[in-house]
Amino acid sequence: MSYVESAFGFLHLQMQVLRVLYRTHFGDTTQPTSLSRWIALLDRNTTKLWNAEGKGHVKDFNACLDLFETVLDGCLLAALCTAYGYKTLDDFSEKFGVSTEKNLDDLAKTLMRFELVDVNRQQGRNDTAHDNLILFLQHGLILRNFSEAMKSGDPERSLASLSFFTFWFQNSGQYRYAEECLRITACLRKVWSPELVAFFKANCLINTSGKKSGWVPDDEMNERMVKEVKAMRSNGSSSAAADLHWRYTLTLQTFLFPEAKERMAYECDAFISDNHSTMVDPARDIRAIASIILKEGICRHKPNRDGSGELPKQHQVSDLFVEGQTAKGLTRRISTVRDALAFGVLASSADLADNCEVEREEDDCR
Repeated sequence: MSYVESAFGFLHLQMQVLRVLYRTHFGDTTQPTSLSRWIALLDRNTTKLWNAEGKGHVKDFNACLDLFETVLDGCLLAALCTAYGYKTLDDFSEKFGVSTEKNLDDLAKTLMRFELVDVNRQQGRNDTAHDNLILFLQHGLILRNFSEAMKSGDPERSLASLSFFTFWFQNSGQYRYAEECLRITACLRKVWSPELVAFFKANCLINTSGKKSGWVPDDEMNERMVKEVKAMRSNGSSSAAADLHWRYTLTLQTFLFPEAKERMAYECDAFISDNHSTMVDPARDIRAIASIILKEGICRHKPNRDGSGELPKQHQVSDLFVEGQTAKGLTRRISTVRDALAFGVLASSADLADNCEVEREEDDCR
C-alpha cells in the first residue's frame, strides 16, 4: 500500500473551506459584512444553513455556498462602484461602459495585498468594518477561483487556491485537513516526480457529460455514484440473491440507468421533476446588498471610524492567511526541532511523532 496514492477529495476540501469561512465571517447582525446580517436581511433560515455549536458545521452545503456567493457578489459590486468613483448602482450601470481599466487594476492590486489588513491593524488605523470587508472579498474570491477552476477542468488554477487553503487550516482546529493540505502541497511542489504530478493533475477532475463546464472532482463523482447505487436498494430487499444481483449486475451500470431514464422520458415526452429545475436569479439580492454597503461607505478606508461612533462596535474577523502562517511557524513540532538543533541534539522521529499527537489532542479539545 505504500505505493498507492489515494485520490485527493476536492469536493470535501471545498466543504471544509466553506465551513472555515462561515465560522470566520458569521459574526452578528451589527457587522456590515457578516453572514448572519445578510441571512436576516435576505430572510433566510439560519437553522437550515449553519450550526454554530462547537466548531460549527454547514448543514446544507449547496444552500450555504449559494448564500455565500450572493453576499460575495454584492460586496464585490459595491467595491467596484467605489473603485470607479460611483456612489450608486444606477451611476455605475450608466457610466461603466466609458470607464477605464485602471480603476479595476487598482482594486485587483489592493485585494492581492494579503498583508494589508495585518498592516492596518498593527498600525492602529482603526477601521475594522473596512478591514473585515477586505478579508471577506479576499477569502471569497480565493474560494470562487477554486470552484470555477474545478468546473472548467483547470487543475492549475484550483491548486493556486490550495496554497492559501493550506495556511487557512493551520489555525482552524481542523488538523486533519491542515496536515493533508500541507502534505499534498509539499508532494506537488517538491516530493513527487514531474510524471506523478502530471498524472495527478490529469486525473483529479472528471467530465462525464462532455460539457465545457461539466468537470467535477473525483470524490463528487463518487458521491453521485453512491447516491444512485443506494437508490437501487430502495425496496429494502435483503435476500442473498437480490444482494448478489445488486452488487455484481446493477452497480456496474450505475451511470447507464440515469441516462436511460432521461432518454426514455425524452422519447415519451414525459416530465421528470428532478430534471427540469430552474436556477433562482440572485440579481435582486446582490443589488440590495451592494446598495446597503455603498450607503454605509465601508468600501473606502476611513481612519478612526471605530472611535467615531458611526457604526456599532465591530469585531475583528480572523486574518486566516496571516494567522495560519503564524500558527504553522510556532507549532510545538517545529519548536521541538528548532530547540533541539539549538542545543545540538536532534530530536528523534519518535519524539516528533509524540509531540504531533499531543497537538492533535489539543486541537480536539478546542
